[in-house]
Amino acid sequence: MMEKIFRAMSRGNILTYDDWIYGMNIFLRGSFLQMANFAFTVYDQQKRGYLTKEDIQFYLKDVLVVRITEEDADELYTDMVDMVLGLMDKDRDGVISRKDFVQSVMAEPLLIEALGECLPNSKSVLTIESLIRQGKERVHISYQPKKEADL
Repeated sequence: MMEKIFRAMSRGNILTYDDWIYGMNIFLRGSFLQMANFAFTVYDQQKRGYLTKEDIQFYLKDVLVVRITEEDADELYTDMVDMVLGLMDKDRDGVISRKDFVQSVMAEPLLIEALGECLPNSKSVLTIESLIRQGKERVHISYQPKKEADL
């Protein structure tokens, strides 16, 4: 998942200082809407603007750790994909668009990481903020936030 987060934060194969600040701004100070859009960007690695059944199944295989037969696992993944689509595919077109994802997450915040952990937990946020405060005298960080349309 770290590679996917890296790709979502960067605009190429290199994570620039501005990219890192952009990501940290979302992680530490971002609104829930910004976090939802960022999470979708992490999951939408093909940059199509939607998630397919195959995308969902790929992520669920990393999220679900169960010891069952391969046949039962395939059935479980199919059922889970159908459940995720049922919860998040608001317009019932067979894919989860960014709009579907954001609407679903805003209505039920627990869905934000349904396809995998891609945002820091509150303890990690506090640790990062503490480290930044400790080094504040040595580093000055400024950031011009991107517009929502750029996400």
